[in-house]
Amino acid sequence: MQYRYGSRIPRRKLGPAAVSRFVPSWHRLGRCGRVLTPVALAALGVMVAAPRAPSAPTPATIAAASGWTTWTAVAGPASLAPSLAFNRAASALELAAVGSNQGVEHSRFVAGSWSAPLATGQVSALPAVLVADTAGTLHLLVTGSDGAVSHSRFQGGAWGAAIPTGATSALPPAAAINSAGDTLEMITVSADGSVQHSRFLNGAWSSSTVLGQTTSLPPALAANPAGGLELAVVGGDGQVYHARFSDTQWSDFVATGVQSALAPALTVSADGVVHLVATGPDHAVGRSLFVNNAWTAPVSTGVQSMLALALVYNSAGNSLELLAAGLDGTVLQERFTGGAWTTPVSLGFSTKTGPALAATAAGVAAAVVGIDGRVETSQFQAAAGTSVSFSKDILRIFTNNSGKTCAESGCHAGSRPQHGLDLEASQAYANSVSVPSNESPDLHLVEPGDADNSYLFMKVTGASGISGFRMPQVGGALSTSDIDLLRQWINAGAPNN
Repeated sequence: MQYRYGSRIPRRKLGPAAVSRFVPSWHRLGRCGRVLTPVALAALGVMVAAPRAPSAPTPATIAAASGWTTWTAVAGPASLAPSLAFNRAASALELAAVGSNQGVEHSRFVAGSWSAPLATGQVSALPAVLVADTAGTLHLLVTGSDGAVSHSRFQGGAWGAAIPTGATSALPPAAAINSAGDTLEMITVSADGSVQHSRFLNGAWSSSTVLGQTTSLPPALAANPAGGLELAVVGGDGQVYHARFSDTQWSDFVATGVQSALAPALTVSADGVVHLVATGPDHAVGRSLFVNNAWTAPVSTGVQSMLALALVYNSAGNSLELLAAGLDGTVLQERFTGGAWTTPVSLGFSTKTGPALAATAAGVAAAVVGIDGRVETSQFQAAAGTSVSFSKDILRIFTNNSGKTCAESGCHAGSRPQHGLDLEASQAYANSVSVPSNESPDLHLVEPGDADNSYLFMKVTGASGISGFRMPQVGGALSTSDIDLLRQWINAGAPNN
């Protein structure tokens, strides 16, 4: 396996416990679950020092951060990342955890409390994957020590026998329920790094389809609410590549222009915008958007991470929710709401694996493995954000804003609009989004996902670097609320909604 990204870990002396914290479990595994030796870890850029005394154990419950319920241990000991799924049909939160003996256990949160862990009868050498379909059936994917991926279902209160998928994977598989047909879709990575797709339809698994891309990092897969799938993988050049699955066809992989040293994460918001977060070589996390069939340049989230990220769209809060493990292993939460990222919030403890995150009916839920191996869970609920509409909010600013209207004859409307920029309702979106400015051709008028580098936004805020005057010239500056609407709309990806 090619551990290309390992060399980007800072070269400093770490004890085995610290290595366990900073290096994801699958990062320490060779093919078929073989544990890497200290020599192999050193090749990843991690210098293993003599063992130190163990740190004090984490308490059974951890005080809640703002908006979070008290963190409670519900499973463990575990050494691999857990998997979370929200079962909408059963109004239950479902958790799968791989124990120290590789046995997979299932717990569920329903009616306000967690059940005792239930043995699934399955074992896994890599993190298990749990998803729920629209009928409420749970699907569990596990990877044996030989790399073979098996599938079992939870129906009628019991786990069924394992079903061979026919696929093998050297990295944790990714899975999602495709709303177009309610099919279970799976992405695996074979021993040679080939990315492959299988689907479970009418009670049987299809043969694996090779998708024409290779990777040495776990893939990211997200279901698109409109139907189909979004897939992101890190190629051999360290760049993230994106492909879409619609009906029965995969698109070609397209370079996103984003570099990632760890596994990326994907989600799709209600407006159909695809959001990608990736960790650069300096551990800085950036977000990019797929808007109008093109990827935007990454914009910093303001957080750094040493482990794989977790990202979901919170429909209850109309926000993106991001969990990361900071440079000291502390679990951090960030939210993208109101057109901007919040300040990272520490959730008060450290983890040894990547976090798990699931959107629920009321917000989101998280699960992480603490330093003591216990699986801790919590749920988060916050006030709903506000979605900005181009047709309702932005066009009103352009075309019907009393004395500050831009789209008027002699300004940005009529047969000879200023600088050739027509902002009338039928033309405004096509003439502004991802279109170079005449005054500053190096900048787009509207750069989806990046208001501060959108020339139109710079003009209405009077930012330094603009040519000419602040806009609008007549009627005075836009109101603070209208500027906030523009900022939120652009930072949300400038959707044509």
